[in-house]
Amino acid sequence: MKLDPVQSWTVEEATVHGGYLHAHYTFGTNSRIRAKRARTELGWAPVFTSALKWIEEEMPV
Repeated sequence: MKLDPVQSWTVEEATVHGGYLHAHYTFGTNSRIRAKRARTELGWAPVFTSALKWIEEEMPV
């Protein structure tokens, strides 16, 4: 996918790149979301079933 190598950042460095909330909450999480209620109650259906496929097809280079 021609991405830069993975980098380790301190919280302070991550705050510069992604803001306080991302550095303290989002970047440090590892969660999986399945959206069962969105599918059943709202009739939502995902466009992509693979995050890698989504990145390859939709993210600018």
